[in-house]
Amino acid sequence: LVAPPLQAQWQVVGVVGLNLSTICADLKPSSENHTTRLGFGFGAVEDLELSSQAVLRIEPMFLMTGATIEDGGDESILKLWYLELPVMVRYHFEVEGTAQPYVMGGPNLVFLLSSKWDHTGGSELDSKDETKGLDLGMGFGAGVALPRGDKTLFAEARYVLSLTDLNDGLHLSGESTIKNRGLQILVGATVPVGG
Repeated sequence: LVAPPLQAQWQVVGVVGLNLSTICADLKPSSENHTTRLGFGFGAVEDLELSSQAVLRIEPMFLMTGATIEDGGDESILKLWYLELPVMVRYHFEVEGTAQPYVMGGPNLVFLLSSKWDHTGGSELDSKDETKGLDLGMGFGAGVALPRGDKTLFAEARYVLSLTDLNDGLHLSGESTIKNRGLQILVGATVPVGG
């Protein structure tokens, strides 16, 4: 038996979305509260069809993350900009109708572009040297694809969690290990231009 060739197709138009991010820290003082920060992201996609139901998706994205830290009435915002490179395997379910629901999961390689502290009173400090420059995480979620001629619209939600400690001297009282967490809500479109 001869396996059919994989059909790689570069997808243009890309993806945009919102990111609800926070941090998870051990040894957090009882007075300190970490809440979510709303950010946005944008990027491109490339799909590699593994079968009629499975797709390998590579999705380089510029993404705003971070968290809001409240402690004793003072508020600071950790502002992080990343270049993310998620590699997701999507599995599409066979259902009647045009909508194609799917689930997905895979690793996420993350490169730090910028790290800043925005403190109460308007002062801002660069903290890139105190933040790890490389992060490895995992993501999983679900979505729906809507084929429209040679185009496909999609919307998805996924949860991403960091496996790497990003603390390299960040000025948070008491923490020794800090990891990113985020809920991403994304919409986009794909148009095959090759394959």
